[in-house]
Amino acid sequence: MTELDPPSGPASRIDISLQFPDVVLLSSSWVLTDGTTFHTLTCTDLMRPDDRWLSLVETFEFLPKAD
Repeated sequence: MTELDPPSGPASRIDISLQFPDVVLLSSSWVLTDGTTFHTLTCTDLMRPDDRWLSLVETFEFLPKAD
């Protein structure tokens, strides 16, 4: 597990390989928190990018709740 601190707040990454008879799927699951709630972002493909989809995770931002 890898821990990072992107703009959205603390995050941890778990890399997973899913083996099927004809294909291997590669996933990275990012667990993000706003300090109150945990959110999971999972990206899956036949090939995993070198940044493990960090460029996608870095675009997330938790906005304050509207009144």
